[in-house]
Amino acid sequence: MAVTIDYTRCKGLDCGECVDVCPMEVFKIENNRVVVADEELCTFCMVCKDVCLENAIEVKID
Repeated sequence: MAVTIDYTRCKGLDCGECVDVCPMEVFKIENNRVVVADEELCTFCMVCKDVCLENAIEVKID
């Protein structure tokens, strides 16, 4: 499984919706940008993808 962020699209701290909605706290803000803190916690709920208006998040199940 891989959770990735396309930083050419992500607005980071200006948005941060994925950080706010993730029930498992997979994401965090670090140096004014969103990072994947612990992808092992991801439950594939896809709520992060749903709220990302920039389509910057990809969740791939191996």
